[in-house]
Amino acid sequence: MKNVLFILIIVACPIATGCATAPKSDSWSAKLPWNKDKPPKPYPNPVKMAVTWTPDILVQPGRTPTRGFGGRVYFYNEHSQAVPVEGELTIHGFDEALASAQQSDGVKRFRFTKEQFTSHFSESDLGASYSIWIPWDAAGGDQKKLSLMSTFKTSGGKVVQSEAAMVLLPGRKVDLNASKRSAVPAVRQVGHYLGGTETHQGLNANSAMQTTTIPLPSSFQQRLARMPEQTKPSKRVTARLPAAQETAQPTPLPAP
Repeated sequence: MKNVLFILIIVACPIATGCATAPKSDSWSAKLPWNKDKPPKPYPNPVKMAVTWTPDILVQPGRTPTRGFGGRVYFYNEHSQAVPVEGELTIHGFDEALASAQQSDGVKRFRFTKEQFTSHFSESDLGASYSIWIPWDAAGGDQKKLSLMSTFKTSGGKVVQSEAAMVLLPGRKVDLNASKRSAVPAVRQVGHYLGGTETHQGLNANSAMQTTTIPLPSSFQQRLARMPEQTKPSKRVTARLPAAQETAQPTPLPAP
């Protein structure tokens, strides 16, 4: 009997007090996951951007290793605070060597759509940032000096550009001096007989012969004196050459 009376008292308590509702609180209701009353905050419009580049090699199973640059992109508002953004990112890379070789215009373009770029968001010690990868070419190539420029277009149409960054892509070092030497044509050596032939063609056969004396160095005279007789110039040949006179008048040749 006592048990039945205890149960009746417990059931009667809520009926006597009535229904109580929980107090309404804006802060409490705002935390509910199904609350959709407040729209999400729009992304802020950046006023400037900055990019840091680091050369690296990407290795993937079953694929050729690729060298390129890893980039960290920051966007800043008017208070110089790093903020998240929404929009498209385009990277322009310029290779002066390709342009000078006339193989192409030397420009490569890399584009990240709005959905792709949003997925690259990451927090850093400096605030909101985006980590990207720019593949350039297969690993093992020549060393290159490149220029990279980033352009961002927000969903609202505002365009922000970074400063051009001069970066070095490590690789095989090219000997520029060797390439310059190979580009210079070889110089053909011309023997003295060519000049003699051209000179003789301009002489008149009937012109008088003039002679002159060329003094020999003493060292050459001593060397000539030590030469064997069969190697010395023949006296018969030297006798035909008239000696040079002090005057400018030529010496007549003897009659044959």
